[in-house]
Amino acid sequence: MSNQLSNPKNLKDSIEHEKLEVGFVGKLFGKGDAAKLNATTLSLAFLILSGITISLIDLENSKEYWEIIFPLITLAFGYIWGEAKR
Repeated sequence: MSNQLSNPKNLKDSIEHEKLEVGFVGKLFGKGDAAKLNATTLSLAFLILSGITISLIDLENSKEYWEIIFPLITLAFGYIWGEAKR
């Protein structure tokens, strides 16, 4: 086994196989536990930025929007901090 990994051609084939295995979403978020955390962090950033944008553009309806997204933001933070303790 160590002979196969020390051979550069086999290592390159292994890396290429792994790239094909994860696909587009895997390339975007990574794979395994890191993918879940990266997707959650991206979603969190999107929610916060959209909330700020709506607040700047439409002050009258921004309270309703924040009432919808605030629980999602706290849920995402809870997941991220919960994952950090594992």
